[in-house]
Amino acid sequence: MKKLDACSKSGLMKGYSSQSKGYRIWDLESSKLIAIRDVTFAESSFHYPTNEIPNGVGKPSNVAVLRGEGKAEKEDNIDLSPEERAGPIPDIQSDDESEDSDNSDNNFEDAQQTPDPPLRRSTRNRRPPSKWCIGNNALNKALVAQEVPPSYRTATIPENIAFWQPGIDKEHECLKRNKTWELVDYSRGMKMLPCKYVFKVKENKPKVSLVTLGSLQMHGVDYNKAFAPVVMMTTIRTVLAVTALQDLQLQQIDVVTAFLNGDLDEDIYMVVPERLKTNATSNKVCKFLKSLYGLKQSPRQWYFKMHEFSTKVGFTSSLNDPCLCIRHLSSGIVLVALYVDC
Repeated sequence: MKKLDACSKSGLMKGYSSQSKGYRIWDLESSKLIAIRDVTFAESSFHYPTNEIPNGVGKPSNVAVLRGEGKAEKEDNIDLSPEERAGPIPDIQSDDESEDSDNSDNNFEDAQQTPDPPLRRSTRNRRPPSKWCIGNNALNKALVAQEVPPSYRTATIPENIAFWQPGIDKEHECLKRNKTWELVDYSRGMKMLPCKYVFKVKENKPKVSLVTLGSLQMHGVDYNKAFAPVVMMTTIRTVLAVTALQDLQLQQIDVVTAFLNGDLDEDIYMVVPERLKTNATSNKVCKFLKSLYGLKQSPRQWYFKMHEFSTKVGFTSSLNDPCLCIRHLSSGIVLVALYVDC
């Protein structure tokens, strides 16, 4: 047999196998009864011509094309006579064979109707995290069960405004204190970026962030470079090793609303947030003075702001890692590793 020769064989279906999931097929080449699953039925053709079917014999079985290796059923071969093994045989079954076929059919149907065993459920006692159980008053339980709204309108409905209003006011106070933008008149041709409020529940308190859709920015128009260096993991391991070796103090500082401190070099405009929409601001747009969460250049501008400040107070950047700032004092050394969370 060559590589591209046909690998299938012809056979006659005799029923279903009672020993495995498959069909009982009479192999015409080897004159054996085999059990096989990979079968394709040619229902439009018959193995025997119509004029050769003996009288009293019903319609012959469908021709099956075998596409795999079958397992011979030896017990069925014993019932076949030498004349039946030597040549083609009509689809005539004895009484014993008919009973075996009926039993195999019933077994096959019973196997299909057998229900799957039930899934095993864990018997472990399920408890909520400990931080969810701080306090027993109704207020803490209500804060934990608070759902996160998908939009500003959902957060300001009467059922949710009492919980989310403090977070919205706090976010706008930060934006106003940092002078993130200024309101200017809208003129034709201005490209304005949309904005959205992002709501979260952090430590049972509302956290609201105003972000802009920076994915609509165009390179060369709204921004030029977006790369921001980040401290390397080898640098962090070295700082931890030096701290442990020299018994230094180690402290982690999180700068709140860090990106709001970065200065921008491009003219970028944003639509007025829903919190500030009034009749007086209907023809106004927000012109960014500092970066905002969502802008492509926000991490880069924050790094430059931090680098400028650290240089002004006496720090120098490492030659191997620009995000490691070093300052030598008479009492020791100060190491600052800057990580920008993008």
